[in-house]
Amino acid sequence: MYKKIFLAGLALFVLLSSAKNSFCKTVTLPVTGIPKLVPKTADISVEWNEGFFGRKSSFSYDHSIARIAAIFADNAYVDVLEEKENPLYRSYKILGFADDNIFFKYDVDYNDSTYGINQCAFSIASKTIDSAKGKKTLVFLIIRGTPLGSEEWISNLNINNSQKDSATIHEGFSVASKQILFYLDEFLSQHHINSKDAFLLVSGHSRGASVANLCSVFLADSKKFLPQNIYAYTFAAPNVTSQDTGELNQYKFIWNIVNAEDVVPTMPPKRNHWDFQKYGNTRVLINAWNTDLEKYLNEYLPRMNSYFRKFFDRDFSPFKTGSFIPIIITKFLTTSYPEPEQFYSGFLHPHDTAAKFIKEKVFTGETSHEQVESVISVIDDAINSDNKLKKKIVWSCINMHTMESYLCWLLALNEDEIFSTMESQVIRLQGHQNCSLVNEKDEVILRIENAKVIFSSIKAPAVAFSKSINTTFIGFPKNANYKILVSSNSFIKSPFQVELEYYSPEGGYLGCSKKKEFYTDTKLVYEFCRATNADEKFPLTVRQFYDKDALEVQDKYELRPDKKFSFHPELSWDMDNRITIGGRIGSQQIFGTVLTDFNFYRFGDYLSLWMGVGTQQKIYARFYVDAEFFTKFVYVTSPQDSSRKTNLVPTVRFSTVFRPRSSKQIFLAGLFEFNIEDFNDDAFDFSVKRNTIPSFPLGNSVKIYPTIQAGIRF
Repeated sequence: MYKKIFLAGLALFVLLSSAKNSFCKTVTLPVTGIPKLVPKTADISVEWNEGFFGRKSSFSYDHSIARIAAIFADNAYVDVLEEKENPLYRSYKILGFADDNIFFKYDVDYNDSTYGINQCAFSIASKTIDSAKGKKTLVFLIIRGTPLGSEEWISNLNINNSQKDSATIHEGFSVASKQILFYLDEFLSQHHINSKDAFLLVSGHSRGASVANLCSVFLADSKKFLPQNIYAYTFAAPNVTSQDTGELNQYKFIWNIVNAEDVVPTMPPKRNHWDFQKYGNTRVLINAWNTDLEKYLNEYLPRMNSYFRKFFDRDFSPFKTGSFIPIIITKFLTTSYPEPEQFYSGFLHPHDTAAKFIKEKVFTGETSHEQVESVISVIDDAINSDNKLKKKIVWSCINMHTMESYLCWLLALNEDEIFSTMESQVIRLQGHQNCSLVNEKDEVILRIENAKVIFSSIKAPAVAFSKSINTTFIGFPKNANYKILVSSNSFIKSPFQVELEYYSPEGGYLGCSKKKEFYTDTKLVYEFCRATNADEKFPLTVRQFYDKDALEVQDKYELRPDKKFSFHPELSWDMDNRITIGGRIGSQQIFGTVLTDFNFYRFGDYLSLWMGVGTQQKIYARFYVDAEFFTKFVYVTSPQDSSRKTNLVPTVRFSTVFRPRSSKQIFLAGLFEFNIEDFNDDAFDFSVKRNTIPSFPLGNSVKIYPTIQAGIRF
């Protein structure tokens, strides 16, 4: 009987102990971000329990700890020196940290001989907690991200300033982390903390996140703290190392949370000979690309905005383009500068140019206060601009990276909702072709005309970008069900190349398919579809449409830009020293042209008006031919004895046209003007027209005066 009573009592004790450690209380913490950029301080209610620590290994993600880490990473931006009762200090106090156990290092001296500009502000705090493993010491290490000042922004560019080449560890972040660890050692010693028996929460945003990532690695390597007791949560961390981290499982206690639409976590890039990445695990927030679009717009985004509006007076404004923008930026950078060494020595010396731009153009002003004011005024002007596109781009760029966005997603969604593992794909289309991207509902969600993206045609989730005069990138999530139709309205078959590139959930380059070349003309259309069991070297099925079927497909899926109505101003010069200005209006198939000309050497001797019709036909790739027929009215004002003031001049113009861009046209033309005896002789008098090239007869009463004309249409 006593044995049963003892066992029952023991079970009750265990149950109560477990209940104590699992009990969560709701705390309300004041939260804000970068001073003056984040207008409000929000009161955020979140669950807090000292038993979060130790209930499972730090090698397992803990959403509750991630939320606490995010709040402190956001509050790390506050101005600790100017306001003692700031949100960061108050948050420490609410969680039970005593004043004597809170240390702030915000008086950053960028003239320090050892660290220079490679520093970060940070705070350290400790307390004894009732963890899931009993009484333990909990240490917080919270690192501020890049403030609104030139020094740390320039330090972000310090990949390896000392050697000016590639580096195993990002130099700017590494130097800053070593300074922080020096102060952490002092703190642990002064407070008599046994770090091997303590828990450590490390967090930061952006620059602070990268430094937190390295601090965690260095602490684990030195065995200062046990890796399973280091809870490292970083937000929007740039890449920190060129070391291959895939097999480094000893750092999997680090949780890097990134937004795939944010370009910062992709820098320095991982592509070509740039091999930068982060230590630990990377988890990607949901966006319009990597989750169900309807659910994202109607459920997830409103929940996120309920928190976001606590910080700002407007809604969150994502690009809704997934990882596409960071992909294009990193692709452009690594194509322009394939080797990290070229970041220092390459064309325009990008490191030095960027550093100079940051110092002289972005953060203008002598004092830190003046620098902040200059940046904030530029941002405010853009956000409040009447230019909707400018406002959208600036506001979305801020939203993609600001810590408040990361925090609001973490607060609004649960662990099973907030992250995505969806990869992305990009089709590289090279050639001067027409293209339509069609979704599973057989709707055109993207059009490309003569290698130019028609942005007004884009519908989610498609997105595209024209890199050069003949290369276009089309992006979409990996699970998108689509078909791509490609054609050309040219007489001669024109080549185009197709290549599929693969990207990780966060936008990292994974590889590409084999590049294939195809030829198409006005009566041949190619259809490319995703194939489940296709060849890995080219995982698209290819279908061809010929003749009548091709014409029907072109009409159905809007692949006939030659039918599109447009207006093109024109400016040209000919060998008779005439400057011609005017424009054409209509489609490629048939258009009208109105022009007028004047001669520099005979200015005012005549007035002219050209009225005509014509057609343009694509021959091959970007080359076209025009045929135009004009009635030219020439009113002669000199000589005074002119027998016929108004002359009608039939004119024919044949042009060879090169179109570097869809709307731009450079042409070289042969112009043929008909002189009819006793009808329009005055228009060909030397006092009116130079007639550089001799005429040739057409019958007894007609002469043709040719000239060569060169010009441009816009």
